[in-house]
Amino acid sequence: MKIRSDLEANSGKSGALNALLYFLVNPGYMSAKLYRFYSWADKRSFVLKAASKLTWRFSILVSSCHISPKSRLGDGLELPHPTGIVIGDGVEIGPNARIFQNVTIGQSGNTGQYPKIGCNVTIYAGVTIFGGIEIGDNCTIGANSVVNKSVLANSTVAGNPARPLSAMVSPPPLTGSS
Repeated sequence: MKIRSDLEANSGKSGALNALLYFLVNPGYMSAKLYRFYSWADKRSFVLKAASKLTWRFSILVSSCHISPKSRLGDGLELPHPTGIVIGDGVEIGPNARIFQNVTIGQSGNTGQYPKIGCNVTIYAGVTIFGGIEIGDNCTIGANSVVNKSVLANSTVAGNPARPLSAMVSPPPLTGSS
């Protein structure tokens, strides 16, 4: 169940009392829960669609986190610092994603192609991911990276443009002679 796994991802705890407490004091958990509601309500009747729009706007107001109701986010979503997160309409993110502040995930221009992000992916602060690319399972995206090409599973990438971390190893230090 998404509610339970989101709570466990954000707090390491379970239970209704913990869910209420974390909803009130943890903006990342609140953003995830509000997303779950307005995403569900957006696909329902006119009245629920209206409630969806109001809840979506409230969520943006209280956490500065803009997650489209048309995006699809898996269970166990963790938003440690949700401020500045923008997730576009067609974005798909698998279970157990961890997304830090000021991350933008969306389409490139008006192509209508959005990223698909696998399971157990960690996206650090300031990352931009765009276009019809795929990011495999168990990946880590380093802070302030720009990802515009697909990333293989079990990879760590960083930089602008993002490339595998192993390709970014610096050369050995020069040894001086006396």
